Amino acid sequence: MTEIKQGSFTLLECAERMLEASRTMTIFCIEEAIKQGHISENDKIELMLAFADLMEKEAQTFKQSFKRTQSAQKSEIFNF
Repeated sequence: MTEIKQGSFTLLECAERMLEASRTMTIFCIEEAIKQGHISENDKIELMLAFADLMEKEAQTFKQSFKRTQSAQKSEIFNF
């Protein structure tokens, strides 16, 4: 990923912070679902994997849409 400086953080650093925030919120939501009895502790891993699968599909959809609307230079940051 290109290290483009935006303010005091690079875009990669900002993306890493967003990913960490997403992980923290996901874990919090899962723990709350367990506490409220919506899922059992035994389903925790399965729920995390199901969520990861959905996020992967969403990311692919976003990347395809982004590539159609942005220049090649901007969209190449999503080529993993």
